[in-house]
Order: sequence, then structure tokens, then C-alpha cells
Amino acid sequence: MMTATGMLFLSRGGVRLTHDGKGEPTLTLQCVDRIANYQVEPWALFWKGQAAADFYATHGDKLTPGTPIVVQVQNLRSHTTGRTVEITARVTQLTLAPAAHPKTEAA
Repeated sequence: MMTATGMLFLSRGGVRLTHDGKGEPTLTLQCVDRIANYQVEPWALFWKGQAAADFYATHGDKLTPGTPIVVQVQNLRSHTTGRTVEITARVTQLTLAPAAHPKTEAA
């Protein structure tokens, strides 16, 4: 089974929490891998289970476009739609990446 670990950025496609036919929570995250200035690879990540719902409940307000996340995924697959190739994968671990430039309060 193919696995990968790395940092992606949430995209405008957004994040949504749904429930499957068995009632199990599924967190779907639309992300991009910024390979270079003009090279962006889209990813669709799926995280099932209560841990995904708990993560969303805790961090949902921070899951906005551009937010960096560190993920460990498995079952990577590529899907071609027209001229776009999207990577899909199942999340096994996900954390928010530390901010590159932390906000500081004025004194």
C-alpha cells in the first residue's frame, strides 16, 4: 500500500464534514501541493471516523484556504478529469502546520 507524508495547503474547494450511509463521520479536505510558482497539484483527502469529527470540531474555524496542514496518507490514487489530474488519498494523521509568520500583538 502506498503511503506519503508531507505538507499541503487547503484550497478554495474547502473542507466539509459529512456522514456516510452507516453514520460514520467523513471529513473531506480539498488541498493543493505547491510544487513551484506556477505548478500546483490538487489533492482530495478523505478522513473517516470519530477522530476526524473531533478534529473538525476543535479546528474547523482554522481550516480556511491557504492553511498549511501536515498529513500522513495512504491509498493514493490519481484521477484524470479533462486536463486536470487530482490525487486522492485516505488520511491516517493530520495536524495543522505551525504558522510561517506568527501574528504578534502590538505593544
